[in-house]
Amino acid sequence: WVLAMASITDLVVSTVFYLTELTLPIPLPYISSISLLSFLHAVQVSQAYRNILKENHVRIGWFQGLFAIIMMAAGGGSTVCLLRGEPVGILRNDAFWAVYGGVYFLTFSNEYFFSLLNGIPQTLLQPILIVADGILRGVAVAKIGVDGVRLGDIGPGKYVAMLLCGTLCGGGGGIWADAFRLTQHTWSFSTPRVLLAPGVDLKASFVVALFYMLSTSEELFPQGMEHHVLKPIEAQAWSAVLMTSALMYRMINGQLQSKKAVEISEKTAEKEKDQ
Repeated sequence: WVLAMASITDLVVSTVFYLTELTLPIPLPYISSISLLSFLHAVQVSQAYRNILKENHVRIGWFQGLFAIIMMAAGGGSTVCLLRGEPVGILRNDAFWAVYGGVYFLTFSNEYFFSLLNGIPQTLLQPILIVADGILRGVAVAKIGVDGVRLGDIGPGKYVAMLLCGTLCGGGGGIWADAFRLTQHTWSFSTPRVLLAPGVDLKASFVVALFYMLSTSEELFPQGMEHHVLKPIEAQAWSAVLMTSALMYRMINGQLQSKKAVEISEKTAEKEKDQ
């Protein structure tokens, strides 16, 4: 059993970090390549944003739309940095702005590109985008959220801070988007609905943060069981798997609920015809 789990863990680690290291070459002198997962995540955020806006996308100013994209994509990690008094990570990452700004520009200014995205069978595209989102979020919860506390100025043993920062890293962007209605063409502040009834994103982020914190904290293991502690890289890979699984569950559950709603609507229409 132990050997089997070790083999599975090795496979998970190699697969997850192989995907995180995949890049796309781009013809720019300063930025020669971009992360494939970041590109896919940018596509996911921009496509979802424009689909939600529908015809109102023409009423969105360029800077308003870009700000909304940045907050939805990196609002969690940026919030954590501000809470800990650290420089916001995206300010040190020009590639981030190139990827998310570029994809946002293409999605909102180029009807051909947007039509191409929506023309791809969503049953094929969405799982790919969710895998990219899940891996990036899971690793961010572990590295930026939990390890950012443990290895930073706050220091090890601050478990509440680890859980809070880890959860915000995975679900903070959604909180900001919900609180300020960033997906609407007119913004307004209100109590975030995700705090009243946490969704899958926030719940999964908390579970992943808890898993990573517990699985890598040797001091929390009973005496004699310290050898079960995971290496950080192993726990990060499993965190990515957990987050991806949760997001996949959300997608499948949403599809099933939509299918049920359609069936109920059809049955209701048939009954009305019979009457």
